[in-house]
Order: sequence, then C-alpha cells, then structure tokens
Amino acid sequence: MFSNRLHLLPVLALLAVRAPLGGQQGRRTLPGTRTDSSATPGTASVLRPSGTGARAAYGVIDGLVTDTSLVPPRGARVSILRTSLQVGTGPRGRFRIVDVPSGQYIVIVRRSGYFPSSQVLQVNPSDTRLISYTLAAVPAQLAQVTITE
Repeated sequence: MFSNRLHLLPVLALLAVRAPLGGQQGRRTLPGTRTDSSATPGTASVLRPSGTGARAAYGVIDGLVTDTSLVPPRGARVSILRTSLQVGTGPRGRFRIVDVPSGQYIVIVRRSGYFPSSQVLQVNPSDTRLISYTLAAVPAQLAQVTITE
C-alpha cells in the first residue's frame, strides 16, 4: 500500500505545481543586489552589485512538501543553504522561491516534529525547477517516569 502512494507523488506534485500559488509566492534578492530601474513595467530584473548593467541570470524553485502519508504539513520552512533565501509552505504544502541566482545549491526543508530533508539542486538561468520533498515524522520520545510510594 505504501509503494502505491509513492507512485502518486510525482503526479500530485506536477498537478499541485501547475495551479496558481497566490499568497505563497515570495520575492527575495541577495544582499548587495538592486532592482533595475530601466526595466519595463511589470518585469523585475536584478543587476549585479558591480552596477555594470549586465543582467544576472536568475531562476525559480517551485515545489511541494508532504509527509509520508502524502499530507502537506503546515508551516514547513524551505531555505537555501548559505543564502538568506527562505519561504514557508502554504496550506497545500506548496512553495516558490523566485530570483534565485543560477548555480548549485542545497535546499533544506524543516518542520518541527519531522526530520529535515535536503537536496542538491542546480538552478539554471530563466528556468523553473520543480521539486518535491517527503518529510518523515520524528518518533515521540517520552521522558522516563519513576513511580515511588
């Protein structure tokens, strides 16, 4: 029964990613970058800190977080190691990180009560990476109880 659920995970992730994200979208830039004021309205491009006018190459990370029973845990934090980029998941377990400079990153998902999960990810210029994470619950550990008369 568990293996049947694993076959559904890629399908569910694909369907969930295609729907609009609404309030789950976060827009962040790295320290030292600024928005290009010469960009056309409705588009946001970011320049390199040197101010040379050359556009930096950015991508998007779009994903889904579920637990082992394919239920999305509320409030999971998705962060990119060694950057200030991080977002929370929405009620459906979805997240989106935009304006990620191209390169290779370690993406980490954390939620209290679950073991953290991470993945190495290559972000390409003008590309959207679709990923999914499955968090395993931490077994509850109770403190030792001593009974005396």
